[in-house]
Amino acid sequence: MARRRPQRRRLAAGLALAVLLLLVVGGALAPFLAPFPPDDALVDARLLPPLSRRWAVPLADHSQRVAAVLRPVGDGLMLEHRGVQIHLDAARLAGDQQPQRVLFLLGTDALGRDIFSRLLYGARLSFTIAGLAVVMMVVVGVAVGSAAAFGGHFVDALLMRTVDGFLSFPMLFLIIALVAMFEPTVATLVAVLGLTSWMGTSRLVRSELMSLAQRDFVLAARGLGAGPMRVLVRHMLPHALTPLVIQATFAIAALISTEAALSFLGLGVQPPKASWGNLIQDGRAWMVEGWWIATFPALCLAATVLSLNILGDRLRDRLDPRQRS
Repeated sequence: MARRRPQRRRLAAGLALAVLLLLVVGGALAPFLAPFPPDDALVDARLLPPLSRRWAVPLADHSQRVAAVLRPVGDGLMLEHRGVQIHLDAARLAGDQQPQRVLFLLGTDALGRDIFSRLLYGARLSFTIAGLAVVMMVVVGVAVGSAAAFGGHFVDALLMRTVDGFLSFPMLFLIIALVAMFEPTVATLVAVLGLTSWMGTSRLVRSELMSLAQRDFVLAARGLGAGPMRVLVRHMLPHALTPLVIQATFAIAALISTEAALSFLGLGVQPPKASWGNLIQDGRAWMVEGWWIATFPALCLAATVLSLNILGDRLRDRLDPRQRS
């Protein structure tokens, strides 16, 4: 049994990495993989279930109409959808485009928008916001933690009491209050999430640097005349990267969840832009007629957070044996 446990952990980490890569690559290639623009509402495509196949007919006004049956009639087309027949003459059709048989892999929402396309663009936006926020978190946390470790007793006490003051606030309520004060744009979300999540990083960096300060290689560098900044950048920070990478992995999962919660509440990504949070909000009122609208974004969100936490545990076991779970 003891031998099987590492194998199971490796298998779980491999599956988590595969799921995460699938979602990240899908989001990055969303403009090429999405069959429809994420904000396009297709005519007569309302609440189509997953795996529905329909004809998509391009119209002269650059929209598209969906039909179950398509027949050429004279100089136009006869469409039939949900028992209703509609005749489109040549003037209403896009002359340079032909109707295509398309698969709505994950169905459509109440406005006729393709869920698969919106899911890909939602992944793209969620990972972008969380990634930029983590970069900001690491930059601010490393700066504050380094200043506390090298600034002397007074600076250390001042910065750490400031960190304690920030941590005394319920973080989700602080984020909601800050987002509500400004226009909820992507830049605002990145700034708020990044500037409210650096406190743990600063404490971690300070602790690591203070534990490294009396190591032999640091004392040798100082003895050879290296200045404080050179010692910090060349000799100490590289040794503090391991716990920092592990914490950043967990932080991305937390920030993706927070961004989804804000978007669900209407304080994050604003429609018509697609985010996993507002996709779940869109499907909240259609859980019976259109269960797929909220289900697939929720599954993607859960799979992403779970995969990141599994990978974080695996990184901790591999990179920091002192903290094996």
